[in-house]
Amino acid sequence: MAKREAGSALLTAAPEIVVDGVSKSFDGDRVLDGISLTAAPGRTLVIMGPSGVGKTTLTRILLGLERPDDESGDVTVDGHPVHDLAPRELRDLRRGMGVLLGGTSIYDSSLFASMTAWANVRYPLESRGYDETVVEDRAWRRMVEFDLTEVAHQLPDTLSSGTRRRLALAKSFVDDPHLLVLDDPGAAMDVVNRTAIVESIRRARAGTDATMVLTCHDIAMARALGDDLVVILAGRVVARGPAAELLEGVVDADTWDERFAFRASFAQTDDRSRSTLDRVEDARRETTSWQWAVYLVLGLMAVATLVALLSGVIDNVFTFL
Repeated sequence: MAKREAGSALLTAAPEIVVDGVSKSFDGDRVLDGISLTAAPGRTLVIMGPSGVGKTTLTRILLGLERPDDESGDVTVDGHPVHDLAPRELRDLRRGMGVLLGGTSIYDSSLFASMTAWANVRYPLESRGYDETVVEDRAWRRMVEFDLTEVAHQLPDTLSSGTRRRLALAKSFVDDPHLLVLDDPGAAMDVVNRTAIVESIRRARAGTDATMVLTCHDIAMARALGDDLVVILAGRVVARGPAAELLEGVVDADTWDERFAFRASFAQTDDRSRSTLDRVEDARRETTSWQWAVYLVLGLMAVATLVALLSGVIDNVFTFL
């Protein structure tokens, strides 16, 4: 029978998450503006929006790492008011969670550099006093689900960034949490690594009835993993509903803009929100500029190749004559 450390988790089943009218400001800048949403027990809620709209701040408030502005709203997890809990109660609440906060450095910092991948995944179970048989079974199952068996005896620093990300995710899943909170797990990943992460999460998710809250700005990830979807722009909820319905026909930035009125949502917002839109637009213009530059280089190379071929043909003709 499994042994556990003193204290008991407040979560004993997949919880309902309720965020009611939460606002948050930093140095006078409003990051979240009256956010309300619900994550139903056992379902995956995807919170989607471009970088800088408050997804990570909302995640930190959900976990009790940040407090909302005074008198701005409440957050409850399975009926427990997160920001009214005593420190010990908050620790007990988190015992039932699997958490991965965003940012590539944070993903890496969740791993112990001196431990192998296998030891890293085992650690949360060992630290909570589980019997060895339970540790072996649960840890190896997650190693398989996140495609880590071939790197089990390697140190994190020897792994690619995508593999380290999957290793950090495996640690989040390893104790069969009732609530999973994953902040932008595909951030700064190329398409191949992002696809591998989505498939790994899908495999691990299939074996649990946990509630999952996942933030991202990737359409494919949201469509693949989400049951329900909330779209945040300029710190406000602009759409909510079943993910499949909201994302039907949304395949790129243009169809995203058309569906969720991205530019219009910034029309009456503060300077910080407008700067977010500016960054997005600048990134799109930069991408377009690079595409045209690549096309120009390829065109010039083609012309140079054609000229070289024609020169060779003409030389051969004159030589023959």
